[in-house]
Amino acid sequence: MANENITTYLQENKEKYSVEVLAGKLRSAGYPEDQIQEGVRLVYGGGASGVAPTGAKTSFWDFRSIRVYRSGGEKIIDALFGFFVVGTLAPLPIFLIFRGFVGFPIMMLFYIGFVIYLWRRRKFMALGVLALFALPLLAGLFLGPYIFGSRFGPLDFWW
Repeated sequence: MANENITTYLQENKEKYSVEVLAGKLRSAGYPEDQIQEGVRLVYGGGASGVAPTGAKTSFWDFRSIRVYRSGGEKIIDALFGFFVVGTLAPLPIFLIFRGFVGFPIMMLFYIGFVIYLWRRRKFMALGVLALFALPLLAGLFLGPYIFGSRFGPLDFWW
């Protein structure tokens, strides 16, 4: 049985640090190796269905398993892939087949479904797709009134 302190510590820090760093910190704090391994198995999945084992290197193209990020670089790559490839290229066939008023709702349903699917498996890729929507909306909100000549933009209150 894993120590509750171990599982809480791993759960709180698994998004910030890799498994190896967290296990090393627990070892240096004096926790037994068997309890550390049990905690890692409980928190990270360790071979449960749909979760990659802790020590295994998962393929970038494996979208069925939950991705355990081992570094910040993997998170950045996933976010950029979600932003550029999934966000811009994936809906292109839908747009080319269904144009006009029909194509836009179908594309939005595709995006919403894809973000929901990715959120549990590849969270940073889903955040990249969401950023594709957030950046133009924010740019339009802040720059639109100045481009079109309105005096009531959000930046007018600060300047």
